[in-house]
Amino acid sequence: MQVSKIVLEYIHSETGWGNPLLPLCESEDLFLDDAETISDGTIRVTFRYHFNKDGFSQYDKIHILEGSAVIDASGTILDFTLEETYTGPATTNDPYISKS
Repeated sequence: MQVSKIVLEYIHSETGWGNPLLPLCESEDLFLDDAETISDGTIRVTFRYHFNKDGFSQYDKIHILEGSAVIDASGTILDFTLEETYTGPATTNDPYISKS
């Protein structure tokens, strides 16, 4: 199971950003900070997600989100948290607000 792929797909579905990335301007990075297997076989992962609306702009258009996820052995997300911790001053997307 590819944890990063599962987390990234969920972030895309939650935010609507980066799916697909606009060629030549948008970029994204996913950093898995910690991953641990829990006794029942699930995986708990903490992560940071950086989405840049325009990587060539001289103005800061980046969104940084942090969160965690619990994923079972079949790849289903059982629990997910996501919070925007930084919003660039020139962003054109609204900051992400948790739906939960």
